[in-house]
Amino acid sequence: MEPIDLSTPVDIRVPFTSLQTVKAFLETEDIPYSVMIMDLQVMLDEEQDQMLSARAPAPRTTNDYDYSNYHDIADFSTGGINRPGIWLDTGIHSREWITQASGTWFAKKIVTDYGRDAALTAILDKMDIFLEIVTNPDGYYYTHNSNRMWRKTRKPNPGSSCVGTDPNRN
Repeated sequence: MEPIDLSTPVDIRVPFTSLQTVKAFLETEDIPYSVMIMDLQVMLDEEQDQMLSARAPAPRTTNDYDYSNYHDIADFSTGGINRPGIWLDTGIHSREWITQASGTWFAKKIVTDYGRDAALTAILDKMDIFLEIVTNPDGYYYTHNSNRMWRKTRKPNPGSSCVGTDPNRN
């Protein structure tokens, strides 16, 4: 890919052991730079401390969930280890909009009805459910903006004039 504009600023993360070498190179090439974050690890440690101090029992309703903090995998599970899982991917074929809508509906059902719906609660107490709501985002976008009946992804195929790949067949 060719650069769009040579004057566009970029952010890079440089390991501390390479910092002086990179600075020297930029100065030699007359490339202006500024250091935005001197020590990223300090910021990551502060973030981790904040997460640990805000830790509360795993929420069981959407009203209990703290959206202002990051959560680990335990906060998204009803507990247990080495449990069987159910994988649901929706939106594989971009024109099949009902699958994305069904996946979104199911996600809401899981979080609102756990503890209220006996059958769902029994499943979640024994299994983990993994949801992938939009498996083919570029194709899905394309069906909303260009070609409603498009099925595949939108990535060009090298050596071919055909665009896209059927994500569950190729």
